[in-house]
Amino acid sequence: LKMTLQSYDQVAKAMSIAGIANGWTAVASEAGEKAGDIKAQLDSLVNRRNQIVHEGDMMRAPRPRHLKFYEIDQAYAMSSVEWMEGIITAIQRVVDA
Repeated sequence: LKMTLQSYDQVAKAMSIAGIANGWTAVASEAGEKAGDIKAQLDSLVNRRNQIVHEGDMMRAPRPRHLKFYEIDQAYAMSSVEWMEGIITAIQRVVDA
């Protein structure tokens, strides 16, 4: 209950706990991507999610006078969701194998 299992390393640990050896290698093969590319994209999305959820999507400033928000557009959001769906599907195929 204390593990969020969001980042690349956390998901790797979860796959290991579930008995899946070299989980990201298998997922990368299923997804047709390199494991390093998955790591970079997933960790970037986790960081972006944390900015939204934990920081109210506001840019940090040492002496804020005006609130500034990070920009996000629909295309980025949609492509991120579609990419994540593909990775989840690949993980499910590895788990089911």
